Amino acid sequence: MIAILMYMKDEDKNKFMPFYDSMPIKIRDFLIRKRKPFLKRDEKIGDWDITYITLPLSYGDKKSDYKRWHDIIENSLDILDKQGITGAVLPEDDIFFSPVPVFRGRVVNALLTFETSKKAIEKKNISLAKAEFTVVDGDDELTLTALKSLSENVNHLSILTDRESFFDDIKEEAESERGLIITTFASPKNQILKDSDVLVNCSNDMENQDYYYKRNSIYIDLAKNTAKSLRIARKREDMLIIDGIGLNTDKGFFKSKLYEALLYDNNKVFRKYFDEYKNFYDAYDILKENNTSLSSLYFIDKFIL
Repeated sequence: MIAILMYMKDEDKNKFMPFYDSMPIKIRDFLIRKRKPFLKRDEKIGDWDITYITLPLSYGDKKSDYKRWHDIIENSLDILDKQGITGAVLPEDDIFFSPVPVFRGRVVNALLTFETSKKAIEKKNISLAKAEFTVVDGDDELTLTALKSLSENVNHLSILTDRESFFDDIKEEAESERGLIITTFASPKNQILKDSDVLVNCSNDMENQDYYYKRNSIYIDLAKNTAKSLRIARKREDMLIIDGIGLNTDKGFFKSKLYEALLYDNNKVFRKYFDEYKNFYDAYDILKENNTSLSSLYFIDKFIL
């Protein structure tokens, strides 16, 4: 079963403890942790089981007291693990080294890299046939997923990487099967990066390349390198920055991180891809079997398109 962790509303406060707002925070948190660490409600979506977890946290708590925010969620995940929960979706994205897998939507986002790019390109009135794409290598399988999604659908594709020889087989395959010439380069000062219409980031590095990016270009953050994406957003209002997607499926609308969690919990083929990143087409076909289509684009969970 997948758990969706949510912030409480004002009417939830007294469900945790009477006189919630008037009690000192440290005493209140200690008593809540001992007595009722969260509120729980189970639900089914078709044959998919979900449990909704209301935390003793409000929106804004992460920014005002990160340690408290992190500790409360970490404690909740530990309890949910003991209760047999197989995965969790957080109210705000973050990294947790927890016995319960935390789903961030990265794999689903990567599988649909091309669809995301296409929707963003249409918004920016960029020609798909002429658009220049650059994938920023993250030294992991996320990079390969993004490349697979793009290489069969675009005409101009490059990779910013410090391991250029690693991609020789991928470049050879793309050229022999599609006639696509994939260029690799190692310096962010290369003109290729400056000419790129779409940048697909799979890296967690914080190198400052912000001023090299083309005006009105698109930045798709598959790595969920939020600190860097926010930095770019503050400096480059002309750019369209994306780190999440919304999907229409035969079971309804989902944001990618919840959809990823539910697929992992209920589909062995998708789980195998999530764990091993093998057989791209098998995982992609799972999305098509569920009539999955791209609906919307997000940045930091806020709707942008």
